[in-house]
Amino acid sequence: MIGISTFKRVLPEPVKKPLRPLYRLARQAMGYDKPAPYPWAHIQYDPVTISDDIYQRQYSDDALTHRRFYNIGSGTFSHKYWTNVDLASGWYADSQAGTDFINFDLFSYAPFPIESGKAEAVYTSHTVEHINDRACANMFAEAYRILKPGGYFRMTTPNIDLDLAAWRRGDRDYFYHIPLYSHPDVMKGSKLNPDMPFDKASLEQIVLFSFASHLSQLGRDNGKPKVTDEEFRNAFAAMGEEGALNHFSQRCTIDDQREAFGYHMNWWNVAKATRMLREAGFTSIWQSGFGQSHSASMRDTILFDKQDPKMSLYMEARK
Repeated sequence: MIGISTFKRVLPEPVKKPLRPLYRLARQAMGYDKPAPYPWAHIQYDPVTISDDIYQRQYSDDALTHRRFYNIGSGTFSHKYWTNVDLASGWYADSQAGTDFINFDLFSYAPFPIESGKAEAVYTSHTVEHINDRACANMFAEAYRILKPGGYFRMTTPNIDLDLAAWRRGDRDYFYHIPLYSHPDVMKGSKLNPDMPFDKASLEQIVLFSFASHLSQLGRDNGKPKVTDEEFRNAFAAMGEEGALNHFSQRCTIDDQREAFGYHMNWWNVAKATRMLREAGFTSIWQSGFGQSHSASMRDTILFDKQDPKMSLYMEARK
Protein backbone atom coordinates (compact mmCIF):
# COMPACT_ATOMS: atom_id res chain seq x y z
CA MET A 1 0.00 0.00 0.00
CA ILE A 2 1.06 3.60 -0.38
CA GLY A 3 1.66 4.93 3.11
CA ILE A 4 0.23 8.10 4.55
CA SER A 5 3.58 9.82 4.28
CA THR A 6 2.62 10.24 0.62
CA PHE A 7 0.18 12.82 2.02
CA LYS A 8 3.19 15.12 2.41
CA ARG A 9 4.41 14.66 -1.15
CA VAL A 10 1.38 14.64 -3.40
CA LEU A 11 -0.73 17.43 -1.91
CA PRO A 12 -0.11 21.19 -2.04
CA GLU A 13 -0.11 23.07 1.26
CA PRO A 14 -3.51 24.77 0.81
CA VAL A 15 -5.08 21.34 0.43
CA LYS A 16 -3.14 19.76 3.29
CA LYS A 17 -3.94 22.38 5.91
CA PRO A 18 -7.63 21.56 6.50
CA LEU A 19 -6.84 17.84 6.32
CA ARG A 20 -4.32 17.77 9.14
CA PRO A 21 -6.86 16.52 11.72
CA LEU A 22 -7.62 13.57 9.45
CA TYR A 23 -3.89 13.02 8.95
CA ARG A 24 -3.43 12.88 12.74
CA LEU A 25 -6.18 10.27 12.97
CA ALA A 26 -4.40 8.22 10.33
CA ARG A 27 -1.15 8.46 12.31
CA GLN A 28 -2.98 7.22 15.37
CA ALA A 29 -4.32 4.30 13.36
CA MET A 30 -0.70 3.46 12.52
CA GLY A 31 0.26 3.43 16.18
CA TYR A 32 1.79 6.90 16.41
CA ASP A 33 0.74 9.73 18.73
CA LYS A 34 -1.15 7.50 21.16
CA PRO A 35 -1.18 8.31 24.88
CA ALA A 36 0.70 5.84 27.03
CA PRO A 37 -1.69 3.21 28.48
CA TYR A 38 0.45 2.83 31.61
CA PRO A 39 3.05 5.07 33.30
CA TRP A 40 6.16 3.36 31.97
CA ALA A 41 4.90 2.68 28.43
CA HIS A 42 6.85 5.65 27.02
CA ILE A 43 10.09 3.83 27.77
CA GLN A 44 9.23 1.25 25.14
CA TYR A 45 7.91 3.59 22.47
CA ASP A 46 10.00 6.72 22.80
CA PRO A 47 12.06 7.31 19.63
CA VAL A 48 15.77 6.58 19.86
CA THR A 49 18.26 9.28 18.93
CA ILE A 50 21.86 8.38 18.09
CA SER A 51 24.10 11.13 19.41
CA ASP A 52 27.23 12.57 17.85
CA ASP A 53 29.13 10.92 20.69
CA ILE A 54 28.09 7.46 19.49
CA TYR A 55 29.15 8.26 15.93
CA GLN A 56 32.49 9.57 17.19
CA ARG A 57 33.10 6.52 19.37
CA GLN A 58 32.14 3.93 16.76
CA TYR A 59 33.41 5.41 13.49
CA SER A 60 36.67 6.82 12.20
CA ASP A 61 37.37 10.48 11.60
CA ASP A 62 37.66 9.67 7.90
CA ALA A 63 34.15 8.18 7.82
CA LEU A 64 32.66 11.19 9.60
CA THR A 65 34.59 13.84 7.68
CA HIS A 66 33.79 12.32 4.29
CA ARG A 67 30.22 11.38 5.24
CA ARG A 68 30.61 7.73 4.33
CA PHE A 69 27.02 6.90 5.24
CA TYR A 70 24.66 6.90 2.25
CA ASN A 71 20.89 7.23 2.08
CA ILE A 72 19.57 6.09 -1.30
CA GLY A 73 16.29 7.74 -2.30
CA SER A 74 16.75 10.12 0.60
CA GLY A 75 13.92 12.61 0.02
CA THR A 76 14.00 15.20 2.83
CA PHE A 77 16.46 13.28 5.00
CA SER A 78 19.33 15.26 6.50
CA HIS A 79 22.16 14.35 8.86
CA LYS A 80 25.61 15.86 9.35
CA TYR A 81 27.44 12.57 8.74
CA TRP A 82 25.27 11.20 5.93
CA THR A 83 25.35 11.74 2.16
CA ASN A 84 22.05 11.78 0.30
CA VAL A 85 21.69 10.00 -3.05
CA ASP A 86 18.53 10.83 -4.98
CA LEU A 87 17.22 12.19 -8.25
CA ALA A 88 17.12 15.99 -8.22
CA SER A 89 13.53 17.09 -7.80
CA GLY A 90 11.56 20.22 -7.06
CA TRP A 91 9.78 18.28 -4.32
CA TYR A 92 13.01 18.02 -2.32
CA ALA A 93 14.88 21.11 -3.52
CA ASP A 94 15.62 22.38 0.00
CA SER A 95 17.14 19.04 1.02
CA GLN A 96 19.17 18.71 -2.17
CA ALA A 97 20.91 22.07 -2.13
CA GLY A 98 24.08 21.13 -0.24
CA THR A 99 27.33 19.43 -1.15
CA ASP A 100 26.16 16.35 0.76
CA PHE A 101 23.80 15.47 -2.11
CA ILE A 102 24.54 13.20 -5.08
CA ASN A 103 22.13 13.57 -7.99
CA PHE A 104 21.56 10.04 -9.29
CA ASP A 105 18.87 8.41 -11.42
CA LEU A 106 18.34 4.82 -10.25
CA PHE A 107 16.86 3.99 -13.66
CA SER A 108 20.20 4.77 -15.28
CA TYR A 109 21.53 1.40 -14.01
CA ALA A 110 24.92 3.11 -13.74
CA PRO A 111 27.56 2.76 -11.02
CA PHE A 112 27.18 5.08 -8.06
CA PRO A 113 29.75 7.93 -8.24
CA ILE A 114 31.20 6.70 -4.92
CA GLU A 115 34.55 5.02 -4.33
CA SER A 116 34.66 1.33 -3.52
CA GLY A 117 35.13 -0.26 -0.11
CA LYS A 118 34.82 2.83 2.08
CA ALA A 119 31.14 3.17 3.11
CA GLU A 120 30.14 2.40 6.68
CA ALA A 121 26.42 2.07 5.98
CA VAL A 122 23.96 2.25 3.10
CA TYR A 123 20.26 2.78 3.82
CA THR A 124 17.20 2.92 1.62
CA SER A 125 13.66 3.46 2.88
CA HIS A 126 10.52 2.93 0.79
CA THR A 127 12.39 3.37 -2.46
CA VAL A 128 12.73 -0.13 -3.94
CA GLU A 129 8.96 -0.42 -4.48
CA HIS A 130 9.21 2.61 -6.83
CA ILE A 131 11.79 1.06 -9.20
CA ASN A 132 12.01 -2.14 -11.23
CA ASP A 133 14.05 -5.25 -10.46
CA ARG A 134 16.93 -4.23 -12.73
CA ALA A 135 17.34 -0.92 -10.89
CA CYS A 136 17.09 -2.71 -7.53
CA ALA A 137 19.69 -5.29 -8.55
CA ASN A 138 22.03 -2.46 -9.55
CA MET A 139 21.40 -0.65 -6.25
CA PHE A 140 22.17 -3.77 -4.21
CA ALA A 141 25.32 -4.56 -6.20
CA GLU A 142 26.53 -0.98 -5.89
CA ALA A 143 25.81 -0.96 -2.16
CA TYR A 144 27.93 -4.09 -1.83
CA ARG A 145 30.72 -2.51 -3.89
CA ILE A 146 30.94 0.74 -1.94
CA LEU A 147 30.66 -0.81 1.54
CA LYS A 148 33.81 -1.55 3.45
CA PRO A 149 34.20 -5.09 4.84
CA GLY A 150 31.89 -5.24 7.84
CA GLY A 151 29.67 -2.41 6.55
CA TYR A 152 25.89 -2.67 6.62
CA PHE A 153 23.13 -2.33 4.05
CA ARG A 154 19.57 -1.79 5.32
CA MET A 155 16.32 -1.54 3.37
CA THR A 156 12.71 -0.93 4.37
CA THR A 157 9.77 -1.33 2.04
CA PRO A 158 6.13 -2.43 2.11
CA ASN A 159 5.81 -6.13 2.89
CA ILE A 160 3.58 -7.64 0.19
CA ASP A 161 2.97 -10.75 2.29
CA LEU A 162 1.03 -8.65 4.81
CA ASP A 163 -1.15 -7.13 2.07
CA LEU A 164 -1.88 -10.50 0.48
CA ALA A 165 -2.72 -12.09 3.82
CA ALA A 166 -5.17 -9.25 4.58
CA TRP A 167 -6.75 -9.65 1.13
CA ARG A 168 -7.21 -13.39 1.56
CA ARG A 169 -8.93 -13.00 4.93
CA GLY A 170 -11.05 -10.06 3.73
CA ASP A 171 -9.55 -7.68 6.30
CA ARG A 172 -10.31 -4.14 5.09
CA ASP A 173 -9.37 -2.70 8.47
CA TYR A 174 -5.73 -3.68 7.89
CA PHE A 175 -5.55 -1.03 5.16
CA TYR A 176 -5.54 1.89 7.59
CA HIS A 177 -5.04 4.49 4.86
CA ILE A 178 -8.50 3.94 3.36
CA PRO A 179 -10.14 6.91 5.18
CA LEU A 180 -7.37 9.33 4.18
CA TYR A 181 -7.47 8.37 0.51
CA SER A 182 -11.24 8.56 0.45
CA HIS A 183 -11.47 12.19 1.55
CA PRO A 184 -12.74 14.42 -1.31
CA ASP A 185 -10.01 17.02 -0.88
CA VAL A 186 -7.30 14.37 -0.92
CA MET A 187 -8.75 12.82 -4.05
CA LYS A 188 -9.01 16.21 -5.75
CA GLY A 189 -5.42 17.24 -4.97
CA SER A 190 -3.66 13.94 -5.65
CA LYS A 191 -2.68 11.72 -8.57
CA LEU A 192 -5.42 9.23 -7.67
CA ASN A 193 -8.50 8.43 -9.71
CA PRO A 194 -11.05 11.00 -8.47
CA ASP A 195 -13.91 8.65 -9.34
CA MET A 196 -12.60 5.78 -7.20
CA PRO A 197 -12.03 6.67 -3.53
CA PHE A 198 -10.45 3.88 -1.53
CA ASP A 199 -13.57 3.31 0.58
CA LYS A 200 -15.46 2.37 -2.61
CA ALA A 201 -12.71 0.13 -3.99
CA SER A 202 -12.42 -3.63 -3.75
CA LEU A 203 -9.60 -5.22 -1.81
CA GLU A 204 -8.25 -6.50 -5.13
CA GLN A 205 -7.79 -2.93 -6.38
CA ILE A 206 -6.27 -1.76 -3.09
CA VAL A 207 -3.73 -4.59 -3.06
CA LEU A 208 -2.94 -4.11 -6.75
CA PHE A 209 -2.31 -0.42 -6.10
CA SER A 210 0.27 -1.42 -3.48
CA PHE A 211 2.63 -3.06 -5.99
CA ALA A 212 1.42 -2.15 -9.51
CA SER A 213 -0.31 1.18 -8.98
CA HIS A 214 -0.49 2.05 -12.68
CA LEU A 215 -2.72 -0.97 -13.37
CA SER A 216 -5.16 -0.40 -10.52
CA GLN A 217 -8.50 1.30 -11.00
CA LEU A 218 -7.43 3.54 -8.10
CA GLY A 219 -4.69 5.06 -10.25
CA ARG A 220 -5.00 7.94 -12.66
CA ASP A 221 -6.04 7.35 -16.26
CA ASN A 222 -2.85 6.69 -18.22
CA GLY A 223 -4.55 5.49 -21.37
CA LYS A 224 -3.94 1.83 -20.60
CA PRO A 225 -6.49 -0.82 -19.63
CA LYS A 226 -6.92 -1.30 -15.89
CA VAL A 227 -6.92 -4.74 -14.32
CA THR A 228 -10.33 -6.03 -13.22
CA ASP A 229 -10.99 -7.80 -9.93
CA GLU A 230 -11.65 -11.04 -11.81
CA GLU A 231 -8.39 -10.77 -13.75
CA PHE A 232 -6.54 -10.19 -10.46
CA ARG A 233 -8.10 -13.23 -8.76
CA ASN A 234 -7.61 -15.46 -11.79
CA ALA A 235 -3.93 -14.53 -12.05
CA PHE A 236 -3.24 -15.50 -8.45
CA ALA A 237 -5.21 -18.71 -8.83
CA ALA A 238 -3.41 -19.72 -12.04
CA MET A 239 0.12 -18.39 -11.48
CA GLY A 240 0.61 -18.50 -7.72
CA GLU A 241 1.64 -15.50 -5.67
CA GLU A 242 5.08 -14.78 -7.11
CA GLY A 243 3.98 -15.44 -10.68
CA ALA A 244 0.99 -13.12 -10.37
CA LEU A 245 2.99 -10.40 -8.61
CA ASN A 246 5.57 -10.43 -11.40
CA HIS A 247 2.88 -10.64 -14.09
CA PHE A 248 1.35 -7.37 -12.96
CA SER A 249 4.37 -5.42 -11.67
CA GLN A 250 6.39 -6.04 -14.82
CA ARG A 251 3.67 -4.37 -16.88
CA CYS A 252 4.49 -1.05 -15.17
CA THR A 253 7.00 0.90 -17.25
CA ILE A 254 9.66 3.48 -16.45
CA ASP A 255 7.73 6.06 -18.47
CA ASP A 256 4.65 5.33 -16.35
CA GLN A 257 6.70 5.82 -13.22
CA ARG A 258 8.25 9.09 -14.31
CA GLU A 259 4.73 10.43 -14.88
CA ALA A 260 3.59 9.39 -11.39
CA PHE A 261 6.73 8.96 -9.30
CA GLY A 262 4.83 8.29 -6.07
CA TYR A 263 3.27 5.12 -7.48
CA HIS A 264 4.54 1.62 -6.76
CA MET A 265 5.80 -0.73 -9.46
CA ASN A 266 7.44 -3.52 -7.46
CA TRP A 267 6.81 -5.91 -4.57
CA TRP A 268 8.96 -7.29 -1.76
CA ASN A 269 8.97 -10.01 0.84
CA VAL A 270 11.71 -11.77 2.80
CA ALA A 271 12.35 -14.40 0.16
CA LYS A 272 12.73 -11.99 -2.75
CA ALA A 273 14.90 -9.53 -0.80
CA THR A 274 17.14 -12.34 0.44
CA ARG A 275 17.54 -13.79 -3.05
CA MET A 276 18.43 -10.48 -4.69
CA LEU A 277 20.80 -9.41 -1.92
CA ARG A 278 22.60 -12.73 -2.23
CA GLU A 279 22.88 -12.25 -5.99
CA ALA A 280 24.49 -8.85 -5.28
CA GLY A 281 27.26 -10.55 -3.27
CA PHE A 282 25.98 -10.45 0.32
CA THR A 283 26.19 -13.69 2.27
CA SER A 284 25.14 -12.44 5.72
CA ILE A 285 21.47 -11.43 5.30
CA TRP A 286 18.62 -11.35 7.80
CA GLN A 287 15.14 -10.00 8.41
CA SER A 288 15.32 -7.13 10.88
CA GLY A 289 12.66 -5.08 12.64
CA PHE A 290 11.78 -1.50 13.48
CA GLY A 291 14.78 0.20 15.10
CA GLN A 292 16.72 -3.09 15.26
CA SER A 293 19.66 -2.40 12.96
CA HIS A 294 22.98 -4.03 13.82
CA SER A 295 24.57 -0.71 12.86
CA ALA A 296 24.38 2.01 15.50
CA SER A 297 24.14 4.63 12.76
CA MET A 298 20.77 3.26 11.62
CA ARG A 299 19.10 2.73 15.01
CA ASP A 300 18.00 6.35 15.25
CA THR A 301 14.21 6.02 14.90
CA ILE A 302 13.78 9.78 14.60
CA LEU A 303 15.50 9.47 11.20
CA PHE A 304 15.23 5.81 10.18
CA ASP A 305 12.51 3.15 9.88
CA LYS A 306 9.80 5.68 10.63
CA GLN A 307 7.71 5.36 7.47
CA ASP A 308 4.69 3.09 7.91
CA PRO A 309 6.21 0.58 10.34
CA LYS A 310 2.97 -1.41 10.64
CA MET A 311 3.21 -2.57 7.04
CA SER A 312 6.96 -2.51 6.39
CA LEU A 313 9.55 -5.15 5.78
CA TYR A 314 13.00 -4.54 7.30
CA MET A 315 15.97 -6.35 5.77
CA GLU A 316 19.65 -6.00 6.56
CA ALA A 317 22.89 -7.39 5.18
CA ARG A 318 26.55 -7.20 6.17
CA LYS A 319 29.48 -7.24 3.76
